[in-house]
Amino acid sequence: MQYRTPIDKDNPKTDRSMASFPLMPNMLAYLKHVKQMQENNKAMCGDCYIDSDFVCVNPDGSRIKPDYMSRAIPEYL
Repeated sequence: MQYRTPIDKDNPKTDRSMASFPLMPNMLAYLKHVKQMQENNKAMCGDCYIDSDFVCVNPDGSRIKPDYMSRAIPEYL
């Protein structure tokens, strides 16, 4: 199995890569819930919490590995 190293980028490769879309009310509510859960985890973990700007993180704030879904779905099924 080949693993990919995630790369953080502040800007897209080209201006045409920028996209915007309407945020549905239920998605906004979900994102607010995720943010609250992250704040709770941050309070619980204290200095051990890895603070980032990512939405999809583990409870300790670390980034979810790229192969998470391909590993988790078969285990779940």
